[in-house]
Amino acid sequence: MRNKFLFFILSLIVLFSRITAADDIKMSPILIVFGSQHGSTAEIVGKMKEWLEAKNITVDTMRAVSKTVDMSKYNLVVIGSGIYGGVPHKSVREFIIINREVLNTRKVAVFSVSGLIMSKYDRWRRASQGSADSVASGLSPVSKAVFAGKIPDLGWFRNFIGWKLVCGVKRGDFRDWEKIKSWTIELANYL
Repeated sequence: MRNKFLFFILSLIVLFSRITAADDIKMSPILIVFGSQHGSTAEIVGKMKEWLEAKNITVDTMRAVSKTVDMSKYNLVVIGSGIYGGVPHKSVREFIIINREVLNTRKVAVFSVSGLIMSKYDRWRRASQGSADSVASGLSPVSKAVFAGKIPDLGWFRNFIGWKLVCGVKRGDFRDWEKIKSWTIELANYL
């Protein structure tokens, strides 16, 4: 009888430790900071939050701001930006400059969103492939990714001259949601 009681108590301890471990995952928050001019990057961040929360991970999102942000409660900070004229969103660049000291003490992952990765011209595709490095801006990220974006409608003249002739890209949504989801789920490995 005593052995059965001890076995029961040990089983409860093991069960409780597993429940506590699951709660620890829930208590491993991620902050996603982003800059989005036309909404494509913001939509990606919304899906990232949804996918991570489905894995029982707490996620906070915020648009990049030009001020110091308390990141002490986050185990991972993800920084994402659309790429405009070859550079990340201004607010993302400013956020990193202002918060660089703290970011260098945290785990950071970065991603960029660029429609030019779909260009028919090799030089634009190559430039886009390095755009996550420009988002990192001197940080040492644990993970980097470049995603194709959504080419917005900027009016017939800018669509034709800017996108089609100069950049070699047609208007459209080129986001690969499976690639984005896969990278997002892998972020849990860095908690």
